Amino acid sequence: MKKIILILLVLSIKICPQNIAIIAIPKCGTNLLKRCLQELTGLPFIGGASDWIMIDDKQIAQGNFISHAIYTKENLKKLEDNKFKVIFIYRDPRDQIVSNAHFIVDGHSGVWPRFKNLNVVSAMNLWVTDTSSYLGPHKVNGWWNPAIKNFGDLNDFYQKYLPWINCNLVYSTTFEKLVGKKGGGSDEEQFIEIEKIIQHLNLDVPEDQIQDITKKIFGNTYTFRTGQIGSWKKAFNNKLKEKVKKIVGDIVISLNYEENYDW
Repeated sequence: MKKIILILLVLSIKICPQNIAIIAIPKCGTNLLKRCLQELTGLPFIGGASDWIMIDDKQIAQGNFISHAIYTKENLKKLEDNKFKVIFIYRDPRDQIVSNAHFIVDGHSGVWPRFKNLNVVSAMNLWVTDTSSYLGPHKVNGWWNPAIKNFGDLNDFYQKYLPWINCNLVYSTTFEKLVGKKGGGSDEEQFIEIEKIIQHLNLDVPEDQIQDITKKIFGNTYTFRTGQIGSWKKAFNNKLKEKVKKIVGDIVISLNYEENYDW
């Protein structure tokens, strides 16, 4: 009997790659993807970096980690050399603007001094035009890297991340595909997207377990606010909308969130 139980336990263990990295544009569904992968693999995914835009040796040693690392040849090489499987997540830049502003203004302005005393509309306007505003005090939350001083507008910020999409070791997903019906998406699309992530990681996960995972990954994290697709439609005034079109309209179109500038 003990032998049978041991065999069943061994068979129940999830088989997954040793090294998995989540790379996310900030406020684009980091915790949504984290919860999905934790449910799929049974592995912990933590940050722990002293520098959020570069991958450090501590993260590599962890084996499984979360990062907001920008694309650089150095970051890519570390992942390639250590045989990582990577999932990259992004979202509509317009919703990223809203989520980021609320995250900072609703309780984290102390980390980023340039946002102090700003309301949400002012924070959105600052973020769209100058993402170097993410530079924080030395060693606070990892946003201390002097390279952030050279960050430009939101278009420049996204361009620092989007090359991850074209890397062979990376599977790219989106907040919109993964969030499901509760976040304004589709449960069917969510299920299909989780299946694609499973395929990228070479996992063997039964359908009933995938269905169970879809019910668990939405919300209930300390950074969660509403998790809704299209929140920008209510948050933007006309002036901000025109500014966003000018700065990241081309990215909104290239990522297939719109067909043209008529929005």
